[in-house]
Amino acid sequence: MKKNVYKVQLFYGFPVEQDNNGKYFCSNDQVKLSVWRTGKHSTGHFQQIGQLFLTENNFF
Repeated sequence: MKKNVYKVQLFYGFPVEQDNNGKYFCSNDQVKLSVWRTGKHSTGHFQQIGQLFLTENNFF
């Protein structure tokens, strides 16, 4: 294995917001899938489908 190789994961999803009851909903009328990547400098790990992530731009 090369020294500078690290595991990268790609995730597809869309930004969500939380309402006053603690439930999550899509934050805009048109759901546009986005791609997020985790890699060398990421914290946290994939646990299960439906998991929420906090991006570096503070989006859930």
